[in-house]
Parts: sequence; C-alpha cells; structure tokens
Amino acid sequence: MVVTGDDGEEKVIKMEDVVCSECGKGTDDDLMLLCDGCPDGATHTYCCDPPRDQIPEDEDWFCKECIRLG
Repeated sequence: MVVTGDDGEEKVIKMEDVVCSECGKGTDDDLMLLCDGCPDGATHTYCCDPPRDQIPEDEDWFCKECIRLG
C-alpha cells in the first residue's frame, strides 16, 4: 500500500506492519480501517467505538488523532 505522509512524500507500507491503534494487534487485515488523513492511523472495525459492521466503501475514515487535530 502506498500512502502520502504529512510532508507530501509517498511511502510504501506493508500490511503486515500495520497494527490497530486500539488493541495493538496486526491481525484481521480485512477488518482494518486505514486512515484517509495520515499514514499511521489504523483500527479494526470491531475496535471502533461504536464498533462498525464493515469497512465503509464510499466514505472516508479518519483516525482519532486526525479527528482531534481537525
């Protein structure tokens, strides 16, 4: 996966390096939400508060830190 960092540079992130910011686990890649605002935010659908049933297809998702920073 290629993401653009805050500095505008693209970087490659391997899914096996992605961990949930809530539980700290890197399991269940198919249920991992990846932040559309930063390269570091990731959360399992079931770790969200409230939990999500699925990955949103047509909407952006932002991690808690990006929401906090606005």
